[in-house]
Order: sequence, then C-alpha cells, then structure tokens
Amino acid sequence: MKNKKYILIFIFLFSFFIAFAIAGLKLPYEQNKSLNITQGYDGVSHQKTDFYALDFGKECGEAYGLPVLASYTGKVITVSENHKVGETKSYGNFVLIDHGNNILSRYAHLKKVFVKEGENIVQGQQVGEIGNTGTIITSCIGETRGTHLHFAMYQKQTDGTFLAYKPEPISGFNNLVAGMTLASDNILVQKSQPQG
Repeated sequence: MKNKKYILIFIFLFSFFIAFAIAGLKLPYEQNKSLNITQGYDGVSHQKTDFYALDFGKECGEAYGLPVLASYTGKVITVSENHKVGETKSYGNFVLIDHGNNILSRYAHLKKVFVKEGENIVQGQQVGEIGNTGTIITSCIGETRGTHLHFAMYQKQTDGTFLAYKPEPISGFNNLVAGMTLASDNILVQKSQPQG
C-alpha cells in the first residue's frame, strides 16, 4: 500500500512537470552556430525571476549582429526598443514571447528588434540581432563591448508575477553551466527585417 502511494505521487509530479515543460525547445540562435554560455544560472546579475537566465556570446563582441531566433512558437507580447548601451538596471532592447501554458521567454540586449507586439511567430523565426544595449558587465573595450544575448524563461503566475523557469532540455542539452559551448539546432525559417 505504501509503495502505491509513492508511485501515485511520482506519476503526479512527473505529469505536472511534463504539463509545464516545453517539448522541442531550441537554443535562440541559428543552426550550426556555436555560442558560449558566458553567465549561467544564478550568475552575478541572474537573480530572482532571472535565476535561470543564460547569457550567450563569444569573445569581446564576436557575436554582435548575429540573428536571434525564437526558441519556440508563440506570440510577441512585449517589444522594448530605443535603449542605449550602458543604461542601468535595463534589459536594453528586448522581446518577450508568450508560448502558452503560462510559459514565456525573453531575448534581451538586442542590437535590433525584428518583430512587433501581437505578432504570432514560429520557432526559428528571427526576433532580432545580438547586441549590447542596456546594462552590461564587461572588461572588453570598443563599440561591441559587452555583446551577448540574455535569454530567460518564466512561468507566469495567476497574480501576473513571474517565476524563474529552467529552460531544459534545450536543443537536447541539460545541466547548463557557464563556460559551456553549445551548437544550435534551431533552423532559421525566414529572414526578417527590422521593424520601424
């Protein structure tokens, strides 16, 4: 009888996890491109709702201007533009996408934004370009200093607040940590132009 209880609890928890997990979640950049995780979970600036955020980049600006792709199908609910490099407490230019089931993703510090609010998008659609707008921490110098993509996922609560959501598995990867280099399998479905 006791074992049945544990089995039922396990089935419930497993079903709960599956209900909120996104099957087929992809890295937010192009197939066959490799980027480094420059800051992982619980990094210096990854706290509270961004606890499970990941920063993707390369050495001192090499990722500047690379396409940022939707990690999953959804609807754009927020676009924030016209931010500058060095703004304090800022995601810079960013896009927030609702994937359904109260799961959202944010793509921040963008150079350019390629989508608009209310737009339905598909996985692999270009939402912007990697940049360095907003708050950046870097020892690099030059125009592209601090270039990276801040990627975070959230679970929206009934009161409208967000909880950090762990984006795993993503493109088949688990146990993500700073220093890892990940090759993407996210296929660019259409080349986009900046909105405006």
